[in-house]
Amino acid sequence: MIKKHANFNSEFMTGYVDNQPVTFKVITTNSRSICFKIDNKSKEIVLHKGYYCSDDFVSKYITKYLPKYYKSSLDYKNHNVNAICNDYLTIFTNKYPIKKIKSNHKNYYEILNNTIYMHLTNDDNQAKVVKKIYEDLAAPFIIKRTQYWAKKMNSLVKKIIFKNINYAFAYYRYSDNSITFSLRSACCSLDAFDYLIIHELSHYFYHNYKTEFWNKVAEFCPNYKELDKKLKQYQ
Repeated sequence: MIKKHANFNSEFMTGYVDNQPVTFKVITTNSRSICFKIDNKSKEIVLHKGYYCSDDFVSKYITKYLPKYYKSSLDYKNHNVNAICNDYLTIFTNKYPIKKIKSNHKNYYEILNNTIYMHLTNDDNQAKVVKKIYEDLAAPFIIKRTQYWAKKMNSLVKKIIFKNINYAFAYYRYSDNSITFSLRSACCSLDAFDYLIIHELSHYFYHNYKTEFWNKVAEFCPNYKELDKKLKQYQ
């Protein structure tokens, strides 16, 4: 059961996770898409709901995805996703052991004998260093691969962004035709990552998950169902 109510100038809704009420803010957009996002400052979940989405569709979406995003929100609040690695960092087919070294001056990394040495003034800076490693080692390949598929699919991507997010591997934003990749996406196998790119680029054509969208995905990735299951193993 989904409850809808107003609070000041914002719209809020209440769903249930393990029979406990969870209230979240709702932002209505001029589209047919719907998605949960986590606010960068408050770490609260926010539902971005298309104006043309039916109440039944919204209810089914919330029931299916609220538990997942609510857990991610709690993880952020508890600082459990401050970084994405502890003992090693996987970037596609390469696995790098991690060694942490206390630094009194600055945060940086170096790679020696295929081992990543992270020099940290404190552990809270690990996520920043991991992001730098990811951008240096994974981003060039990701950009090249995304541009390859965009050209092949006749899709459009103007900007590629990398963030340390835990609630999705990637998402396509229609307003500026950008794709944001999670740092965790570099842990995927190459075939699963290709599927991820094709999935996001298909949103350029279709802003929902109806039959037409999956037909577009299948056009370039016939075994997408198998790879979707494989991708979820990295969550």
